[in-house]
Amino acid sequence: MKIKLKCIFAAVCALAILSSCSAAADISTESKTSEQISAVSQQSTEKTDESHTSDKAVSEPEKEISENLSSAALPEESSKPESSSKSSEPKESISDTEESVQSEAERSADNGDDIIPSPGLSDELCAEHGLTVIKNPKGKTPRNIYFAEKNGEPTTFNLMREAIDYAIECSRSFEYFKWIMKNQGYVLNLNPKHRYWTIRSVNSKKAVRMYRLGEEYCNEAIRRRIYTNKDEHWRNSGKYEYELKQMKLFQPKRLFFRGSLKKVKRHTGIYATYLHYLYLMGKLPKWNQRRPLTPEMREAWRRLDRFSRQVTLVAHKNLNTLDDVQSFITKTDQDIREVTELRQKLYNKMRRCDNDERLSELKQSRDDCTTLLRQLRKEKRTAETIIEDEPKIKENIRIEMQAQNLARGIKPKTISKQRSYER
Repeated sequence: MKIKLKCIFAAVCALAILSSCSAAADISTESKTSEQISAVSQQSTEKTDESHTSDKAVSEPEKEISENLSSAALPEESSKPESSSKSSEPKESISDTEESVQSEAERSADNGDDIIPSPGLSDELCAEHGLTVIKNPKGKTPRNIYFAEKNGEPTTFNLMREAIDYAIECSRSFEYFKWIMKNQGYVLNLNPKHRYWTIRSVNSKKAVRMYRLGEEYCNEAIRRRIYTNKDEHWRNSGKYEYELKQMKLFQPKRLFFRGSLKKVKRHTGIYATYLHYLYLMGKLPKWNQRRPLTPEMREAWRRLDRFSRQVTLVAHKNLNTLDDVQSFITKTDQDIREVTELRQKLYNKMRRCDNDERLSELKQSRDDCTTLLRQLRKEKRTAETIIEDEPKIKENIRIEMQAQNLARGIKPKTISKQRSYER
């Protein structure tokens, strides 16, 4: 019986040695060793069962020793494949995460989702290469309006700033400030109960909060600018009142003409409207550089090139009414289609042409068609802008004439109501 126990002990030691050696092997060898261990353990259990059946006189200490040895061997055997599986799982997870990170990086590189805008870095790059940098950006100002204000062009906000600065220099109180602004064509709302003061044109319904014009045009800044340096403001206010009196005392020159005005050539229609508009704007005649009174007319200076193109087209094509302009647009569309078809035919001939001289002639005629198309399309766009700007031009003329009459002390004519009484 002792010999059998020694054999079992030797078998358990051999199993422990095999398990320690299998830790360094691959996953396939570990599975094989686990199978071998399970087979050996079954054999050992069978031998112990046979020994128990053959010899029942086995001492209790020897049974405890054998059970302890078998329990000590089995956990080691079962722990090895688990440890091997755990060691293999992190490797697979690490490889999966690396692949997912690479795929996400490629996806983000394609879509540009992970690109974080850096305004400071972009401003530095623009400054290094001599490009413009927007300082203290506020809101979403269109690019053309931003650069127009930066260049000092008469935009809506620039005209408001100019009017406020001039009124502050000539005002000695808030009421005087509001009066000067109204003479310049603006209405202010300086209600102390309101959080923000507003400004709008006399002929506009949309008001603008004054703090949007800049830091020097908020409530506190305007109040501070009016109450500081009052001596200078008093002198400027006296000068302003003197200029207003001179404007009211102004009388136009009287000229005498010998002959009949019926034989004098007159301009009518759209051409006359544009000449009157440019005169009120202060661009005609060239020697008379007058300043319009209303902000709408001063803002129209920005589109002077557009108006000059329109006047040139009206004069060259003899367009007197809007119906003439519309018929000119339809005729131009027809000419554009004909020239486009002719140019396409020239392209087809150029593909089949083998003679160099003939090919050069076709190219020259093609270039002529392209030049004519460019001119026709430009004239069509100009004619479309005439129809678009005509109502605005008439409205600006009416506003400017009304402002001039008020500045000269001429009251607008009121139509008296004729009442009819019936018995």
